Amino acid sequence: MNYYIGDLHLFNRNQTDEGRNYDRRPFATVEEMNQYILERWNAKINNGDTVYILGDMAMRGKNSALLALVAQLKGRRFCFAVTTMTCPTIAISGSLRKSLTTGRLPIPLMERHTSSA
Repeated sequence: MNYYIGDLHLFNRNQTDEGRNYDRRPFATVEEMNQYILERWNAKINNGDTVYILGDMAMRGKNSALLALVAQLKGRRFCFAVTTMTCPTIAISGSLRKSLTTGRLPIPLMERHTSSA
């Protein structure tokens, strides 16, 4: 199955009560938000799934912590870039993920149903 997601904003304190909480997310801390995203992701995604991350994966300057978190996410992950945040450069499941900056448009996790034709 293919999935598409954007605006994870991992490690961004301004998405929690530690900062400005721009999106009014219900998290007191970055750690709480990151853990919630990890648990929900792994409850939905299987290792045979492909996930396209369409921007704003994480704040810059958190690469080692980001790599550790991303290594726990199920599925094959591909990160695409547009403008302000980063995707890590990592090797997971034998595939190289490119280091790119990402965009700002929110895209919820959703399934893509492929045609049988």
